[in-house]
Amino acid sequence: MAKKKTKRKPQTKAKKEEFYVGVSNANSVHLSLLESKKEILQSMKIFQEMKQIRQQKIEEKQMLRKNVRLIQVQLGKIKRAMPHINLPAEEEKPAPAPIQQPVEQKKEEPKPAPPPAHPKTELDRIESQLQEIESKLSGLQ
Repeated sequence: MAKKKTKRKPQTKAKKEEFYVGVSNANSVHLSLLESKKEILQSMKIFQEMKQIRQQKIEEKQMLRKNVRLIQVQLGKIKRAMPHINLPAEEEKPAPAPIQQPVEQKKEEPKPAPPPAHPKTELDRIESQLQEIESKLSGLQ
């Protein structure tokens, strides 16, 4: 096989001559360029840090979603394992009236608390037992 010969273009006189432009205060220009490079590098560093933080945030969100799903599954299993009990609806209790003290305070003997007007519900009975137990525990401590 024969090699092809490439033709060289003759170089003009203008291309052979190199021109230099004189820069006044070359040191100040060089210094300003270096400062610009420094600022650019700092900006790039901050950008990379932000990019890393975003990636961590995405990973944390994915982990949180995974944990929430696991919790929901476990909660569903617990609900299925627990027996279903129909509780009676709670009775609404009227709000206690604010106690007003007379302007002149007279010394009176304390009156015993009257029993509640409405019959105790199961919840009230359990709460009273709980208060009794708590008072006994505080007495023991």
